[in-house]
Amino acid sequence: MLARYPKVVVDIGEHYERQSYRTRTSIVGPNGVQDLTVQIARRSGEKMPMHTVGLSYIETWPQQHVHAIRSAYGNTPWFIHYMDEIEAVVLKRYDRLVDLDLATMRLGLKWLGLRTEVMVSDEYVEVASGPMSGAAVT
Repeated sequence: MLARYPKVVVDIGEHYERQSYRTRTSIVGPNGVQDLTVQIARRSGEKMPMHTVGLSYIETWPQQHVHAIRSAYGNTPWFIHYMDEIEAVVLKRYDRLVDLDLATMRLGLKWLGLRTEVMVSDEYVEVASGPMSGAAVT
């Protein structure tokens, strides 16, 4: 979707949804599909806008993710050309989930050579009909 639009708006005013793609991704490891999940700091039962969802570093999920990626892809061609940037993004301590999400999105855009402009909105974004028309909202 990002390749189809010159500009996208990432809505970080929407409410966080538990067990959504926002905190997880999957890789194909030596034993099949492996889920990588980010730990968040969340107050139980409370609705939270995405821009307020913090990351929890009580567990060592960043190191576990780097290890899993190295195990799954370490012997593949071109791995050495990508791993340093992956490691830099995953091991950086972000305060908020959206900061990690945006960093991974921007890294993917860079690797794909896409020049899509990424704009961030702290408030809920209605489907574009005004100044943002022509932009995708994610």
